[in-house]
Amino acid sequence: MEKYSHFNLEHFGNKLSFYRKQKDMTQAELAKRLDVSATTINFYEKGRRDPGCSTYLDLANLLGIDPIQFFIDDKAFNLLMANDNLFDINKPTSEKERLIAGLYIKLRSLNEQELKALNIVLDSMIGQNKLEF
Repeated sequence: MEKYSHFNLEHFGNKLSFYRKQKDMTQAELAKRLDVSATTINFYEKGRRDPGCSTYLDLANLLGIDPIQFFIDDKAFNLLMANDNLFDINKPTSEKERLIAGLYIKLRSLNEQELKALNIVLDSMIGQNKLEF
C-alpha cells in the first residue's frame, strides 16, 4: 500500500527550506522572526535538530502554511483537504461512512514513526482549538 507520510527530520528540513524560500526569506530573517539563531534554522533545514511541537507550529504560522504540511507530502495534504467533507453536516451519512472507510485504510498503511508524527500534528491542532472531538 502506498505511503503518504514521509516524516523524518531530513524531510522536515527540506520542506522548511522550500516554504522559507517561497516566502523569499533568508535563514537569518526566519531566525530573527522566530527568535532563534540562524544556526538553529540551518540545523533544522539540514535535519540535524528537531524543533519540537510548539516550534513546528510557530514556523508554520510564520510561513503561512498548515503545520501538517511539514509532516506529509503534498498528495497526502490534498487528500486530507478533500476529506473535509467528513465534517459537512449536510452530507448524507452513507457518503461520510465511505470517506471514513477510505481514510481508515490509508491510516492503517502508516508505520509507527509516521503515526507518531500524525499524533503530534493532531495534538497541536486540538491544543489550538483547530480540531475538536
